[in-house]
Amino acid sequence: MATLSLIGIIVAIAVMVYGCIKSVNLVVLTPICALIVALTGGMSIVEGYGTTYMNGMGSFIISQFPVFLTGALFSKFLEVSGLSKSIALSLFKKLGRNNIVLAMIVCNIVLAVAGVNTFVIIFTIFPIALALFKEADLPRKLIPACILGPTVAACMIPGLPTLNNTIPSSAFNVTVLAAPVLGFLGFILMAVGSILYLNHEANKCRARGEHFESIPGDERYLSESLDDGNLPNPLLVLIPLVFVIITLNVFKFPAWGSLFCGSVILVCIFYKSVLGKLNTSLTEAVKNSQVIITTAALSGFGTVVAAVPGYQLIAEGLTKVSFGNPYLYTIIAVAVIAAISGSAYGSMRIASTAIGEKVLALGGNPQTISRLMTMSSLSFDSLPHNSAIVLVLNYCGVSHKDGYKYLGVTTVLMPLLVSILGVILGTLGLC
Repeated sequence: MATLSLIGIIVAIAVMVYGCIKSVNLVVLTPICALIVALTGGMSIVEGYGTTYMNGMGSFIISQFPVFLTGALFSKFLEVSGLSKSIALSLFKKLGRNNIVLAMIVCNIVLAVAGVNTFVIIFTIFPIALALFKEADLPRKLIPACILGPTVAACMIPGLPTLNNTIPSSAFNVTVLAAPVLGFLGFILMAVGSILYLNHEANKCRARGEHFESIPGDERYLSESLDDGNLPNPLLVLIPLVFVIITLNVFKFPAWGSLFCGSVILVCIFYKSVLGKLNTSLTEAVKNSQVIITTAALSGFGTVVAAVPGYQLIAEGLTKVSFGNPYLYTIIAVAVIAAISGSAYGSMRIASTAIGEKVLALGGNPQTISRLMTMSSLSFDSLPHNSAIVLVLNYCGVSHKDGYKYLGVTTVLMPLLVSILGVILGTLGLC
């Protein structure tokens, strides 16, 4: 039965990968894959789907929906208030148009730390980046990596109410500031690595005589005003941001509570611009928060996998390839799941369900494991079928062939190397 169950898991994973590549909706795909796993693992349809899958999906929604909703709300108010664009334009002006790559990386890190949603960052930064890349005469193929690379780096920062922190911290009952040495070191290495690498690639493009080339549709972005005269002072973002961080880490508010309070502060400060669009903003925030359904569906799939006999064979195999090291076990498992699902959030949730007790039994420190899950989930989730990768390439008008090389280095290779360093430091007790 265990062998048949393992075959079922492999087939389900193959179906999952193929479906993702073909852009099949994961809410449709995951229950199909879960049923393959359940039926080959000896479960009935009712037990596999109606009980195990739905319980796994439902428990994720119950625990994480408040964070999804308040995070979407906070991000939307930052956008409506004009702070997102104000921060971007201010940093671009201060760092100078001759330092376009550095300016973009710093800008995107600041926006991500401020709580701006990844997709909002793409929509906010691209029009500005396009105008500046045209002026600097740099090829547009570098723009996607300059947007997503630093955003991934910012996701490693401990102490922020991001899902990258809240999902593993709630699973292992630790704070979002868990293993701060690993988290901050990973962030610094990622940020510096992105700056050095993308600057190097920009210089290589200049040396090869590559230039900026416009494509149909650029006109609507290049005509957008880069004047920040009517925008708020970007430093005002510190008021809600500092409040969120302090209430979360000092007063131990739940992440959703800190984000909700931060949203209220934004409304109070920018009531003139926010109140007129309040209903629209709330509607869009609720719509954006519904992405939780996709992540929850992946969680349900992971719950079914962990409940069948074939999973025990996988667990034994992971133990062997990781030599019994709980931290190496963690990053391998999370990276593999992230590669399959194309989701950092989903990989952490599936892994915490499937391997959580195992890595603790191997002697892993819950805080270190929580941080390593965050770091390793940011590696193979960014393979070519990842939704953010597809969106940023399409939105920037860059093909996978031209732009994925730079995204692969900044969003896959660098997080993987940082995760391996984290395993070494974690094993030495330096977390």
